[in-house]
Amino acid sequence: MKWSSLLLISCIAMFGMHFTGVLVGNAFQFIISEFFLKIISSIMFLGFGVTILYDGFTNDDDENLCDKYSEAESEVNTKEKNHKRNDLDNKATVSHGIISDFVAFLKSVLTSHSIRVILLIIAEEMGDRSQITAIALSSTYSFYIVAIGGVIGHFFAI
Repeated sequence: MKWSSLLLISCIAMFGMHFTGVLVGNAFQFIISEFFLKIISSIMFLGFGVTILYDGFTNDDDENLCDKYSEAESEVNTKEKNHKRNDLDNKATVSHGIISDFVAFLKSVLTSHSIRVILLIIAEEMGDRSQITAIALSSTYSFYIVAIGGVIGHFFAI
């Protein structure tokens, strides 16, 4: 898979994850008072901080991590070679313009596998620090400001 395809998939997943958090936070402002939302989000951030510190001090799996990395890298290289071989077999020789090329690019990127990956990332990131931040901010501030600010932040993070 090309780097541009991976970038597009990760951007779509991060934007979807952030907008989901903003929508949930916007709905929470009608259910829970702002005072309790601030207390709940403070407790959750404290819990995340303690968990991260604990994992950082107790993690001694550096050798195991290197083995996992090399195994994943070899598997990616094998699949990339197979994918390139299939691309050469299926490549169209006629180009009709910029718009049709862009539509063909989107069709090649947004396959059933990539959509599953996007949905998996959105589901997995629920409850993450950035998600809790989006929920807490959008329950207090304007939906649009939090959405635009989060999208810009995630764009620079990617």
